[in-house]
Amino acid sequence: MGDVKEGSLRGVAEPTVFYNHRQLTKPRNDSVPFGRAAARRLRREATQVVRVMDRNLPVTEVRMLEDAFGESVARERLNAVVSAGFATCALLLASLGLYGLLASLSPNATNEIGIRMALGARAPEVLRLVLAHGLRLVGWGAAVGLTAAFALSDFSKALLFAVTAHIP
Repeated sequence: MGDVKEGSLRGVAEPTVFYNHRQLTKPRNDSVPFGRAAARRLRREATQVVRVMDRNLPVTEVRMLEDAFGESVARERLNAVVSAGFATCALLLASLGLYGLLASLSPNATNEIGIRMALGARAPEVLRLVLAHGLRLVGWGAAVGLTAAFALSDFSKALLFAVTAHIP
């Protein structure tokens, strides 16, 4: 069999061998039934099948595959939810900061806009001027933010698995 990660997705994939349980001196049977709808019925049926095959084989725990997988990725799922919450807060704060910056620059530009309008500038031209100024600020902020994010991405490696820190 190829290399398999057992127990945790963060673990190292190791060579794996599957044996027929009858060939082992201490037979052990790990089976994971699929399905969610009739979980109790599936557990009871799986236990009965194992008892019919070998009455001496102990059945200690029968779990659904989804439950077993869910437990193995619980930490990663929590990291994703917390990171998404922080990212949402960061986006909200950045939006409020940009709004505040543009709002504080607008009164200073009122005289300039008035002079331009008096000299014959049309409203779309003035709007384009204001939007270009705002987009220039956004561009500089994005450039600085992306540079800092790329430089600090090595610190986020602990939160990632199966990807590198520099993937866009």
